[in-house]
Amino acid sequence: MTRCEEFEVAIEKRLHGALGEPEQAALEEHLAGCPGCRAYQAAARGAEAGMSQRAKAAGAEVDWARVERGIRGGLYASVRMLGGAVVTAAYMAWLVWVSTAPGLRETRLLRTLPAMGIMVVLVAFVAAYSARRLVALVDHEEMLETYRSLVFANVQWARRMQWATAAIVAFLLYKALTGTAATFDATVYYGGLALPMAAAWTYLRRVKLPRAEREARDLGIATRAVR
Repeated sequence: MTRCEEFEVAIEKRLHGALGEPEQAALEEHLAGCPGCRAYQAAARGAEAGMSQRAKAAGAEVDWARVERGIRGGLYASVRMLGGAVVTAAYMAWLVWVSTAPGLRETRLLRTLPAMGIMVVLVAFVAAYSARRLVALVDHEEMLETYRSLVFANVQWARRMQWATAAIVAFLLYKALTGTAATFDATVYYGGLALPMAAAWTYLRRVKLPRAEREARDLGIATRAVR
């Protein structure tokens, strides 16, 4: 990298507020004796101003109330995610209890409780991280970009999870029909697990995915890129 190329990088850094004071002094000294770098700085400032004006014009056309509703919906989704994990853990505990012979219920339940607790803690961590990231948004441009990212990620997630959920339902039904166990009723246990998973598949297929794809189209996101 030549000396002027180094100062061109410094000019870009200063435009974005990332240049330290010692580097500022060195840049000013170089600009005083380099017409080429002064011209580069003027062009960079013009380009930055043009981009800022275009961004403001685009931002003025955005329905920010809708974007903000989408961001708040992401926060509520984090809370629902945690609540769903707690309900799922309780349901699994109930299935363990009703599918196990009376004399073995407490022992089997105690063996499965740690795994359920870990699941709830992991989901709580993910929900807290997602909510904190959304709360940290500082301006409209970032809100719009984050909302678009959320919608794009939702489309990807829903498309993949519908097939993963269908595979899990098929596996659980297979186990319910063919599985055997010495300490619990496989039909009750695996069949009971298949019911909420089938409901989750229906929700993904009929509600979540169509809604995410509709939001993506409204925001101009090419959803075909994630098929």
